[in-house]
Amino acid sequence: MNLSTNIGGEEIYRYFVSKTGENYTFAFDKNPGEMSEKLETGYHVLQSMYDDPGIKTNYSQHYSKEISIGFVSDSTYYTYTAGFLPNEFSQNNRDRFWGFAPQIPTWR
Repeated sequence: MNLSTNIGGEEIYRYFVSKTGENYTFAFDKNPGEMSEKLETGYHVLQSMYDDPGIKTNYSQHYSKEISIGFVSDSTYYTYTAGFLPNEFSQNNRDRFWGFAPQIPTWR
């Protein structure tokens, strides 16, 4: 599915989403730039893909061994993660902004 978002009230960023099992992957046509814009974009992606406006803008940042960056958000029944994959390993795609967005049931 093709979607778009307006970040910072200035520019529209188009992106593509594909579903793999119960999870999603996303790829933007260009990188939003600063980390604050990436976070805003990540929340938009999570809220759009899972149709859940209850996803809050609380996050914890961590690095996995693949050097992807994950931002975790809590909602009522699920915990969502927006993982941003690094571009350092691809000389041709350094300006790319892409990642994955799984949801995990919240057991409370």
